[in-house]
Amino acid sequence: MQIRSVGIGFVFAIVAALDGQAAVVAGPCACNSNVDNNGFVNAIDVAIVKDCISGVNCGLCVNSCDVDCDGDIDYYDAGVVACVHQGQSNCCSEPDGACTGANATPACVLTTDNYCSVASGTWHGANTICSGNEVVGIPAASTWGLIAMTISLLAVATIVLQRRTPVIAPQGRHN
Repeated sequence: MQIRSVGIGFVFAIVAALDGQAAVVAGPCACNSNVDNNGFVNAIDVAIVKDCISGVNCGLCVNSCDVDCDGDIDYYDAGVVACVHQGQSNCCSEPDGACTGANATPACVLTTDNYCSVASGTWHGANTICSGNEVVGIPAASTWGLIAMTISLLAVATIVLQRRTPVIAPQGRHN
């Protein structure tokens, strides 16, 4: 069997490449809605992101069309740009939810209320998602529901522990 040695330069090159990649991923998100880099955010920026979602003209995104820095270009990014275009703040922390009936989009998309209204759609709220073309509500666990579940679990655990057969330890020899 032949063993090959790896040069230390090769190892440093891999570590440097991985370190550079980690710096890109770990960096803060700029949340820059001025995707065409013309100095202001307008309806053109919204249209550019929307086109890029469809796979058309992503080259027009001078700045990244992944505005929220989550690794994909989707209707949430378009919602953030629409939010900034409408003069609102904290747009990258807008909740997303299901939107139906929006112009020139799939039947149901996850986006912000801003984009849904710009696209003349119906936003179904922050606790909704799309399952295919249908809107599905996300059930929220209430505080009382969690308390009831905890009490039930404690009651069952108490009963189980009380019904256990005690184990009698063997007696040691007396000399």
